[in-house]
Amino acid sequence: MPVDVEKRDASIPPMPIGTSLLFLAIPTLALYLSIRYVLPIFIGTTGVVPKVAWFVVQACAVFVPLVVAAIAFARHEIKSAGIPELFARLHLRQLSRRDWLWTILAFLFVILSCGIHWYSLWWSTGGEGTTERALLPSFLPMDASGHVPLWILLPWVPYFVISVFGEELFWRGYILPRQEATFGGWAWFVNGSFWAVFHLPYGWNLWLVWIPLMYIVPFVVQRRQNVWIGIILHAIVNGGGFLSLLLSSS
Repeated sequence: MPVDVEKRDASIPPMPIGTSLLFLAIPTLALYLSIRYVLPIFIGTTGVVPKVAWFVVQACAVFVPLVVAAIAFARHEIKSAGIPELFARLHLRQLSRRDWLWTILAFLFVILSCGIHWYSLWWSTGGEGTTERALLPSFLPMDASGHVPLWILLPWVPYFVISVFGEELFWRGYILPRQEATFGGWAWFVNGSFWAVFHLPYGWNLWLVWIPLMYIVPFVVQRRQNVWIGIILHAIVNGGGFLSLLLSSS
């Protein structure tokens, strides 16, 4: 698959399938264990509201480590602590007009495809609890009233920023270029498949609704060689979904 921007960096080492699996297994296991064991213990010990506990536990156990890992591995690879060199290695480049065009088209396609999944979920459940169940992980208890208080934005905002940057810097900034050196034009598909597996601990309903995003983001990022596109798409879709849940229940 040709890339219509600057030439790929040939100095980036390939990531064999075994190494890719290791980079998949560690964060996925961390996510699963944090959901299965750490979150219930944290809620039972502190009495914190489940949604807020989710933000705290996931940020500390998964997404902050992803940010740190992406930066640490990239710096080790380029053997430089310089910010411009780090940004270049993580493919954080200034957005061109074509980048913005690709971002807009990808967003429209994500909304359309996710909407089809959303309708399928709505149809299969008869519309009962569709909004909250589709936009929240299956391990969180549903509020019988469907109400989500506005104050939850306070802990959600830092969690949201950390989670988006953590996933994009790790999966697209550091891993995707190395997978591209191994798998060539199909690296986006490998990356998207791994990213989809990473999200399985959140439950099938959430996973099925967002599965188009998991492939469209790596495809466009590889095509344009710019991780800011992934950050923008990830932020708009995930943030928009949570805010729509919040506003619809308030």
